[in-house]
Amino acid sequence: LSHFQKDLLHWLQSSEGVVKPAKFKNLLVHWISAGLQDLSVSRESTRVHWGIRVPGDSSQTIYVWLDALVNYLTVSGYPDKNFTWPPDCHVIGKDILKFHGIYWPAFLMAAGLEPPRSILCHSHWTVNDEKMSKSKGNIVCPYKKVDKYTADGIRYFLLKEGVPHSDGNFNNTKVQHLLNAELADTLGNLLSRCTAPLVNKHQIFPSYDQESFESFTDGQEVLNRLHDLADKVKD
Repeated sequence: LSHFQKDLLHWLQSSEGVVKPAKFKNLLVHWISAGLQDLSVSRESTRVHWGIRVPGDSSQTIYVWLDALVNYLTVSGYPDKNFTWPPDCHVIGKDILKFHGIYWPAFLMAAGLEPPRSILCHSHWTVNDEKMSKSKGNIVCPYKKVDKYTADGIRYFLLKEGVPHSDGNFNNTKVQHLLNAELADTLGNLLSRCTAPLVNKHQIFPSYDQESFESFTDGQEVLNRLHDLADKVKD
């Protein structure tokens, strides 16, 4: 692994967007610059009895992160000549950054293959500022939350709070406050004011381009829902 230290740094510095967000790229650079120790690619089979045995040495099994990461290659068609490589983007969680940002590119370089063009590393979701755990039972059932906050409400919260560079925190009070403050109060109040007869006496609203809608996937369904929206609001 130490043999590829300079190559890994060159890969990381070859483009600003090779690893996003930047904080995770900086973390990789820090780890590599501190010096890489060589990595054993096998383990004793008595310790990892379920692993793939090393050819010619049944006392050893292949290191799981070498075995698992190679699946990216095989699913792309490797070793056929026309296999598709490298991938445009690997999407990973921050807990496996080292394996995908150091080990995997080094394995590929050793095989004479290009590393991924980019890596998008995202943070995690917590519940009430605690890591989700089966033993604690502090998990969130999306179906129950959709029943309570609606599907669009949950989508809005997840998109607003689930940023890649830091952990998102799911909290019922936080969800309720965000939806009330931003959807009901801010956007809802804006819509109410813009459509009120006092402001829009003749109730004239800008038309939409139907052909543009129909060109989208599920565009007709969106149009149908739009047509029914006024009656639903009145109800």
